Amino acid sequence: MTDVNACGTARIFEVIRTRGLNIKKIVTASSQAVYGEGCYKCDHCGLFYPEPRPIAQLDRGEWEVKCPKCGAPGAGAPIAEEAPLRFSGLYALSKYFEERLTLTLGREWGIPAVALRYSLTYGPRQSLFNPYTGICSIFSTRLLNGLPPLIYEDGRQTRDFVFVEDVARANLLVLENDAANYRVFNVGTGRATPVYDFASMLRDAYGVKVDPLTKGEYRPMDCRHLCADNSKITALGWKPQVSVREGVQKYAEWILSKPRPAEYFSKAEETLKALRIVRALETPPAVSKH
Repeated sequence: MTDVNACGTARIFEVIRTRGLNIKKIVTASSQAVYGEGCYKCDHCGLFYPEPRPIAQLDRGEWEVKCPKCGAPGAGAPIAEEAPLRFSGLYALSKYFEERLTLTLGREWGIPAVALRYSLTYGPRQSLFNPYTGICSIFSTRLLNGLPPLIYEDGRQTRDFVFVEDVARANLLVLENDAANYRVFNVGTGRATPVYDFASMLRDAYGVKVDPLTKGEYRPMDCRHLCADNSKITALGWKPQVSVREGVQKYAEWILSKPRPAEYFSKAEETLKALRIVRALETPPAVSKH
């Protein structure tokens, strides 16, 4: 991960300089992961940017983020580019290094550069063979093989699901607009969707009778709620055009046009648990179908 994201980006710049390439602009694919747990609002204390939830809290099945001042549960709020960055994992660190490298060397060498912090991107052509990333594909391959999507925590955690075509349009916009140069932009819908609802949309799109499952498992470095404030890139003229339900249908039509995919996640799950990347509650609840 570090070699591909951080060192790989450095190598690209090395090639540009040593070969004297005439590059007009560089756009780096960064990630919302740099925000860590994200932004929350407490009804009593206002906005706050928490540290990752303690393992002891997660072990008790207490999923919601708590206000550091009063201890009340916080509600997820859209997070802006100026928010404090919280690197809650190696992936986040590697993406931040990538965007800083791009913007710093771009400015130093006179190459216009932009960093886009994508929200959770999904859509046609997402790999069907990677059992570790891309919940749209992971959920789909299980559903199409008669298996329930497995959802961590209680399924009520939310993500900003942005369709790949909207992400492509954002890339084209900043490539062609000089007002974007040397800036960072969030690319997301600005709408939070519960993960359980997303899995249920996939189920309905395939017309199968298998409901998503939550089993009282969690990943220690996951965030609870993460939604992008997209006001800066919308001010340049971009806006998401594909709703989550429409995007899920487009994805389903694509995957159904292919041979039925194999299901790889079950085997990968054993590795994730062995590495303690996925953990179970100390006292697991009864299996829930919501």
